[in-house]
Amino acid sequence: MLWYDDHNNVLFDVETYSINDPARIDTNRWEYQYRGDRIRFQYRKLSDHDSTVIKLVKNQGDTLLQYREEAHYYRLSTGVTDVFETVYTLAYSEGRLIKKEEFDVNQNARKITQYSYYDHGRIKRKQIDRIPESADEPVYVGGPGSDDESYEYKLDDAGRVTKFYKIIGGRKFLIATYRYRKNDSRRN
Repeated sequence: MLWYDDHNNVLFDVETYSINDPARIDTNRWEYQYRGDRIRFQYRKLSDHDSTVIKLVKNQGDTLLQYREEAHYYRLSTGVTDVFETVYTLAYSEGRLIKKEEFDVNQNARKITQYSYYDHGRIKRKQIDRIPESADEPVYVGGPGSDDESYEYKLDDAGRVTKFYKIIGGRKFLIATYRYRKNDSRRN
């Protein structure tokens, strides 16, 4: 179950099943501080000892945002709290996310995701580069996936998506089909 704030951000998440511990029920809690409509601080309490903190550290208007995340995980077996640090840099152009860089401070590794868009605003391509390059091919779960994906859409006369395709390695996969009621004028 999820609860949201006025900005449509999650406040509470009750997890009633864990594959690793089926009897465990967790409640995750989030707190936010805003500057205008933008989150400048996020605190997430995962359990009695685990939490994450994300702080806005750089804001260059509507073109570049940088956040620093610290994740704290308590290891019951050792009595030690591990701290993992990640820096996220988000670059925007014309209100669209065009580049997302994740820097894992502990592993000294970067994941750079670049996005391109169609004129109608829907995503056209997502391309991920990993530095250093991973020795293993990433595994995508829940459907076809790749670090280099293109997307195609079939639109109806109202500009709504009727079919959504993902293209990977030259193969085209139908991901979703949408139908609308005749009097439904909402756009997706």
